[in-house]
Amino acid sequence: MQRAYLFIKVKEGKEAEIRDGIKKLPDTNIVTVDVVFGSVDVITYIEAESPEAIKSLVLNQIEKPFKDSIEETEILLVIES
Repeated sequence: MQRAYLFIKVKEGKEAEIRDGIKKLPDTNIVTVDVVFGSVDVITYIEAESPEAIKSLVLNQIEKPFKDSIEETEILLVIES
């Protein structure tokens, strides 16, 4: 099992829209999604079978559908806990 955090920077005022849209995605490996205050706006925690599965989820179910509201994303893979 691969774990990761996805940091999302969104256009001003789009934080809740992105959070709610991600929460509504069917059959994803997203465990949590939170709006935060700081250098990023939304943080998600993802568990999937592989790094490739995480990348596919981020690209196809988050970045593409929400491309008009997202400015930048960064995936941080957990390597040790």
